[in-house]
Amino acid sequence: MRPNILFIVWDTVRYDHLSYNGYEKQTTLFLDSISGELTHFQNAFAPTHWTLPSHTSMFTGLYPSEHGMNGQSSGLPEQTPVLAEILKKSGYQTAAVTWNVFIDPNTGLDRGFDTFVGHTQLRDMALRKQSLPLSLLARTERLRDRLKATLKIKGWVSSLMVDVACDWVADTWQPQAPFFMFMNFMDAHFPLFPLADFKREFGAPEKSSISKRQAWENIACANTVSSTEVEGMVALYDASIAYLDFQLERLFEFLSAKKLLDDTLVIIVSDHGESFGEHGLFGHTPSVYDTVTYVPLLMRLTDAKWRGVSYQPQVEIIDLFSTILDVAQFDNIYPHHGQSLIDQLDEPDAQRYVFAERFPMGAGMYKNLLKLKPDYDISWHIQSQKSVRSLSHKYIWSDSGRHEFYDLRSDPGEESNLIDAELPEKDHLKSVLEQWIAGLNLSTAPETRVMDDEAVIMERLADLGYIE
Repeated sequence: MRPNILFIVWDTVRYDHLSYNGYEKQTTLFLDSISGELTHFQNAFAPTHWTLPSHTSMFTGLYPSEHGMNGQSSGLPEQTPVLAEILKKSGYQTAAVTWNVFIDPNTGLDRGFDTFVGHTQLRDMALRKQSLPLSLLARTERLRDRLKATLKIKGWVSSLMVDVACDWVADTWQPQAPFFMFMNFMDAHFPLFPLADFKREFGAPEKSSISKRQAWENIACANTVSSTEVEGMVALYDASIAYLDFQLERLFEFLSAKKLLDDTLVIIVSDHGESFGEHGLFGHTPSVYDTVTYVPLLMRLTDAKWRGVSYQPQVEIIDLFSTILDVAQFDNIYPHHGQSLIDQLDEPDAQRYVFAERFPMGAGMYKNLLKLKPDYDISWHIQSQKSVRSLSHKYIWSDSGRHEFYDLRSDPGEESNLIDAELPEKDHLKSVLEQWIAGLNLSTAPETRVMDDEAVIMERLADLGYIE
């Protein structure tokens, strides 16, 4: 029988903040304890810096330039198949539990799920649990009040998500066919509201949080954010990751108790990382630096021979599309990029290159910056970039002419731009990038969706912190 598949995204979690990956703070005690059961891809990279295009790449096997889902109102064309649709047609029972507003009917990324529990449903369930007035659930002028209520529940909504997922497996799933479940956890995405116990554990002040406005102020005034403020942000971030790890343990305990764990492929990955002042950037503002593209990728494979293996060559999270269809024993007939990670484990390619791209920041976002700092230079945020990375070097092309080249062996922080140096590695990577760009299929255009209710969509974007 084909295995079940549990596809977990820890949104906004960067590679180097997991104790599993050597981080000095104990953010992933549970992952650490089961390291011998996991396959660790030590050099995994996202194709871009934010949720919608990154998830679309994982769901379609296409790069962002190809699927075009790079704007906040983008909608995937019906003719572009997505992972859940393909798996459903091949006999999988499918479910999604996601707190992220971009995994949503308006973007088309909900397609193929028999059961879909999204941001709106989770928020309403959580508010009812808190016994808050039902008037807060109505679509009224009191949007800010409802947003405040939403922020209050963010610190424990992941617990509710695990409950919903476990209930679906226990009560809805019919074991005669395997299941595919997708989950997106938003704890590490600002605004950050970790629970008090986790705040204390990581030394964050009891009353601290990162609000949307604070996050935008950090971006607008990056050069004046103090080291103490950065330490506070990092403490909140680390506390949020530790809570994700705690909830992951609950999921594993449930699968184990149901005797499903060994029959389930479990994937734990992030869609992008987060900056804390590196390159003068905060959050996941547009860039292709490692702070936002270098992500954790762990799998618990049903084939025990790969458990405990650490895989060093570079991989892309776009590879998950091929990997999942491979594990599901589906003969993939759809145009896509990426390679099955199972095949790569069998035949590692130490010379593989990985690619990333970014697009201009949306007008609503840079207006936030100009509102906070009218003389802000937005030129950085309105350029497009594409990058290619080997294990040792990175080349970044920009349509603004601000090209960059880094020797990652001596400069892992990408601080010393060697673009003007005469180096054979630079010319080689430039050529590799040009060949990759020439091979992109740019025929797929996204739809501009008419949202169901513009006020609700704007509120959802505000909840994520993208607009004020």
